[in-house]
Amino acid sequence: MTKDEVADRIAIMLDLDPNIPEQAEELDRRTQHIDIVDDCELDVDAAEAYCLKLSKETGKKYGAVIWDFLDYVPANISSKSDTERNSYIAKRIRKVGKEMKSAQIILVQVPKEKGGIGNVKIGMDAPMNAGNITNVSHLLLTAWRPYKGSSLSNDNVM
Repeated sequence: MTKDEVADRIAIMLDLDPNIPEQAEELDRRTQHIDIVDDCELDVDAAEAYCLKLSKETGKKYGAVIWDFLDYVPANISSKSDTERNSYIAKRIRKVGKEMKSAQIILVQVPKEKGGIGNVKIGMDAPMNAGNITNVSHLLLTAWRPYKGSSLSNDNVM
């Protein structure tokens, strides 16, 4: 997702219209603590230095870093398998979190057979290539959309 796409989604979640000046100001006020780095080339081993540099430049201490889709996180490792690569990345992200004293959140895709169209409650085994992520994690959060594909209610609930 691009910065603009993320900003659009946040505006929807906050029920604000960025085209209305007063609501645009409110959106800016409510999201000023969020910085979006849309750089798919940022290597996991350079992340801590990057976050510290960004923190110094912005004057913000980051309490959380969200990693969007593990398979796209570059890693300077020559691995023979996805499992080995993902294990390295998960362990490195955990180390970054400990060193920065911040939460590290890794978004992981769920295969269709485990999550349907998003309307199936998912379990610990559902995240794709995530065995090692769940092993090194402190907490696993799952989101599902109970009304997706249903006539019972709007599909705007997770």
